[in-house]
Parts: sequence; structure tokens; C-alpha cells
Amino acid sequence: MLYLIIGILIVIMIVAILFTILKSIIKAVLFTLFIVAVLGVIFGVFVITDANTFRQKMSDSQNTYLFIHENVAIQGVKIKNQDNDSIIDPIGSEQLEIINQKLKENNLKEIKGSDYKIIFIKSDKKNNTQENFEEKMEETFSNPVNLIKNIKSGEVKIYPENTMFKFLKYVPDQIINLVSSFTNKKG
Repeated sequence: MLYLIIGILIVIMIVAILFTILKSIIKAVLFTLFIVAVLGVIFGVFVITDANTFRQKMSDSQNTYLFIHENVAIQGVKIKNQDNDSIIDPIGSEQLEIINQKLKENNLKEIKGSDYKIIFIKSDKKNNTQENFEEKMEETFSNPVNLIKNIKSGEVKIYPENTMFKFLKYVPDQIINLVSSFTNKKG
């Protein structure tokens, strides 16, 4: 009988100790999940704010679009969006030479100047027609999913790269495909 009582007391002590340990572990896990959730919400707000700023400024600022082949700008335009109109100013060969020199020096800030963004679009051809350039622009910017896919693949680079674009590089392809299939069904 004494052994039974001692056995029961040992079991109760072990359960109490395990409960205390598990309670501490559960608290630590819940606290960690809470911190991760709060940081996720804060980061999400930054990304959404960044996306809204990007959309706003892209629609009312001047931006430079450069067609790049093997790290050389082969064609480009400056597009200024103003009062629901787009003013398209092709970049001439002299200006492209200056841009290419600055690209060699990695002086993107000087290329950007007062423009909001520089959008680099990779080209697989050295000589492209204006028609090819316009097709590639349409393909790249026709919908947000195409833009995201092109950013992830490195076909499109945007300078300066803000939080949203850094984040987009890490979005899993499955999520992009899911969003793409959803937008294709709607559109």
C-alpha cells in the first residue's frame, strides 16, 4: 500500500513538473507567434503603403524605361503621366550613350535624375524595333501578375527598389500562379 501511495505521488509530481514545463513552452510558443504576427502585420502595412505609393507615383510622375541587352541600354523612353495622358519621349542615341556610360559606372542615381523610377527590361535581341519595344512593354505591364513574374525572373528590374519589390522576389511561385488563375477567371 505504501508503494502505491509513493507511486501515485511520484506520478502526480511528474505530471505537475511536465505541466509546468509544457505551460512555459506553450507560453513561449504563443508569445513568439504573437510577435511574428505583429511583425507580419507591420511589414504588410509597409508593403501595402509602398504598393499604393508606387501606383500613385507611377500614374503621375515621369519614369524612364530602358530596354537592356547584355548590360547595355539599346532603347528607351521617358513616359510622363499627366492628367490621364501619357507623354512619351523616346531616348535618342546620344542620350543612350550617356546612359550606358553611367550604367558602366553603376551610377543609377544619376540616370534616374528627377524621375520616379527607372524600369530596366531585359531584351534577348541586340537590335529591337520600336514595335518590339512596345510589345514587350505591353506584355510586361499588361497586368500586375505579369509584372511580378517578370520581376521574379529578373526580366524586369526597377530602380530604386523599394520594400514592395524586395518582398515580391520572395513570394512563392504557387501564390503567383494562384493569383494569376484567379485574375484570369475574373478577366
